[in-house]
Amino acid sequence: MKARPNPRTRAVAPLYPAYTYTRPTPRYLGGTEPEAVDRIAQMGRDIDAAFRTMPPSYVCESRDVRINGDIIHFHEEGQLRILYETCRFNDAPSAEGSRAYDPRVDEWPNESGVYLHLASVGSHNYGHWLTDDLPRLRAFYVLRHIYPNRTITIVTPSYNITIDEVRLRTIRLFLGWDTDWHVLFLNREKVYGFNLLYHATPCCYQPVAKSPAAIGSVRHLLRRNTSVARRRALMERMKTAPLDTLRGAGRRIFIDRQPFRGRAIVNRAEIMAILQKRGFEILDPETMSPTEQVVRFAYANVVVGIMGAAMTNTIFCRPGTRVVHLSPDATGWPDPFFYDLASVCDHRYAAIYGQWIPSDEPSRLWNFTLDPDLLEEALRRV
Repeated sequence: MKARPNPRTRAVAPLYPAYTYTRPTPRYLGGTEPEAVDRIAQMGRDIDAAFRTMPPSYVCESRDVRINGDIIHFHEEGQLRILYETCRFNDAPSAEGSRAYDPRVDEWPNESGVYLHLASVGSHNYGHWLTDDLPRLRAFYVLRHIYPNRTITIVTPSYNITIDEVRLRTIRLFLGWDTDWHVLFLNREKVYGFNLLYHATPCCYQPVAKSPAAIGSVRHLLRRNTSVARRRALMERMKTAPLDTLRGAGRRIFIDRQPFRGRAIVNRAEIMAILQKRGFEILDPETMSPTEQVVRFAYANVVVGIMGAAMTNTIFCRPGTRVVHLSPDATGWPDPFFYDLASVCDHRYAAIYGQWIPSDEPSRLWNFTLDPDLLEEALRRV
């Protein structure tokens, strides 16, 4: 921001400090294509060398701006521009906002309101919502200090009933006892104009860097605000579970994924047999509320699951938790998102790469096979 000042925007307060951290070598990487796995290991080392120090995040206010889609725009000398304080440079090609080229504004929300923008190009994805967007909701407390007796309106694009409800519930969990707020879901087909809009600069640079303070803020607040539910769950478990499995090595969960959503394990029966033999509970986060997800992950000591948004819930696990990710393919799916997340959360990370089975679906949804021996080895190593 100092190098590229925008006259429409000013920093109001710091949100998260600049950060630096190292990404330890994974406990285990295995796959049916050893050379491809070696390239992934090297990619991890390259990322750690290149993304050691990242900038701070600020709460900002911008004047006379537009929202169409998932980020903030403004017009300058007849040209549409993306407000760079709300969008990472590598996100710009994916940003929604075609209607923003039209200078006409469909709606101007109440001019006297206090508005906080909370969105990014990945807001429709639960994993990016948890790591990119929800941490920036901490800006709410900055505004609460500025406007102690005002209702704060959180503005975010609407996608569908399911993800909108999940985001609303996680906002409620994050804010806890403060109830003087509401969420305004914006129609992504409309252009909204704001004379004054608050927002926070990005605190992550996906998929390779995430602010430990930002991730820690989400973990702390959601764990704190589900403390009653977590105690209740622990008491219920004590009625039937041996004491050594409540907090010890026996608290193991496998994060399932519905086959109809794609990216399913073809030899599922073999994999389930290994996990069940080792005492893993099978969970499907899609059938659970955000509170239930926080509770179950908070008490886990070992988490195994297919790479996907549901595995982002590992941010609620304690440091030292053993996490094993099952990836569809070493060549086609080298995504370092979860390796970086495990580094930020101080988890013991391992990954196993299977082999895709091509189909007519987009490649990210292709099913895959997984070598059971590799899973056994990962569970021993991690």
